[in-house]
Amino acid sequence: MARPGATSLTALPAHSAPGGIVVTVRAAPKARREGIEGIEARPRGAALKIAIATAPTEGRANKRLAEILANALDVAPSAVTIRTGAASRDKTVFVAGDAGHLLQTLGRLAQIGRAHV
Repeated sequence: MARPGATSLTALPAHSAPGGIVVTVRAAPKARREGIEGIEARPRGAALKIAIATAPTEGRANKRLAEILANALDVAPSAVTIRTGAASRDKTVFVAGDAGHLLQTLGRLAQIGRAHV
């Protein structure tokens, strides 16, 4: 039995796609501490909340978001591509790699609550 408050893989804001996974992300720029803060419930569905210290200027926050997510999932930053929402806090991100492994790693990160880089 799962512990109360635990996130199951089915509750993750991610799904497998050809060649990797697609993750729904909510960016929090200008944060004091960077890292994955966990799953955030939103009216349109859950999102992986990622805190970024960088301001959203000239794509710097998107680049840093890709680095944080890549580091947390143990993939190269080049494996992370923002598909939609480059100018928004709400993004759809593709991560290339083994979908099963990536989803398991993401599930562990969501259970931990806050993974800092």
